[in-house]
Amino acid sequence: MDKLKEAVTSETFDFRCFICPLELGTEYNLKGIKVTLLDANHCPGAALIHFRLPNGQSYLHTGDFRASKLMQSYPLLASQRINIFYLDTTYCNPKYRFPSKEDVLEFVVGVTRRYLNNHPKTIVVVGAYIIGKEHVYLAISKALGRYLTSQDGHYTSMLAFRPTGVPYSEHSSFTELQEFVQFLRPEKIIPTVNVGNAVNRGKMQSHF
Repeated sequence: MDKLKEAVTSETFDFRCFICPLELGTEYNLKGIKVTLLDANHCPGAALIHFRLPNGQSYLHTGDFRASKLMQSYPLLASQRINIFYLDTTYCNPKYRFPSKEDVLEFVVGVTRRYLNNHPKTIVVVGAYIIGKEHVYLAISKALGRYLTSQDGHYTSMLAFRPTGVPYSEHSSFTELQEFVQFLRPEKIIPTVNVGNAVNRGKMQSHF
């Protein structure tokens, strides 16, 4: 976590005076509002943010996240009634049903193993943003027991993964969103993505 903080602050040097790093799972009292960050199963540093107000109300903002069954074991979420729930609705549509992140990573690792068995001198390339998709190349690296970069530079072939080319997503599928909402049972849901008009907002609300 310390290295992650260092990396983030180094990329936002001009704004360091506004940055206050918080640890996951620790409750902070910020001017009377209790704030807790929980792992969002997204890119490094992404967090669900839980707010407990002085009047006892409980708010949860997911930001970008991928819902998982592990989140149902978070003590804070299991014990707190959520009054207002700000939900990442990137894929809040019944047509978006894709495999779990774990299943997709297992597939990618399997493809990599088989390819390297036949072509040992292969450079493996994973398409990514400046931040994001780390789980893909970390899964390959861990499975192979080695780093994905080398100073050798002598390769006879290349194996390239474009994470959008396989059903891999850092955001929740429609069914994962439904399951997470059913677990939380919030009093009110506020969609945060693809909500540019009342029709879209109404459709999303109807799913829950």
